[in-house]
Amino acid sequence: MSSKGNRLSLADFEPRTVDFEVVSPTSESKVVGIKLLTDTEFDALMKSVPDPEPPYLFSKNKETGAVKKIPDLDDPGYKAAVAEAGRERTYRLLAAAVDIPFPGDTFAQKAKSMRETGIPSWLLLKLARAVYSMMGLETAEVEQRAETFR
Repeated sequence: MSSKGNRLSLADFEPRTVDFEVVSPTSESKVVGIKLLTDTEFDALMKSVPDPEPPYLFSKNKETGAVKKIPDLDDPGYKAAVAEAGRERTYRLLAAAVDIPFPGDTFAQKAKSMRETGIPSWLLLKLARAVYSMMGLETAEVEQRAETFR
């Protein structure tokens, strides 16, 4: 059995930052560092924004009279809240991974600073795609998460 490349060691899992080139719509090129997050860091960031609770519909069984509580996942307000939670998760992920010093002590505060700074959507989209791609997500997942900035 032949081996191509080096074997993994614990040193390979130390925190690392990689350079990512961002090209603007006007063809200006900049480089930004992106920290490769651990699975634990990623999970903590995703869990830091709770899923919204859906509203409920009630259905009464005509025969037994029992009332059944059914989540209304098609409610427009609920759908908007789910989209906003996804957007906030992505902002927090960017606050943790992108090497741009946004004000704030927590990722939630840094995410808020990112929103208030008014970063152009083209840049957020490119950074989100880069970070999610580096997390090893499949292309469809990357696009779905990045779309929260459109």
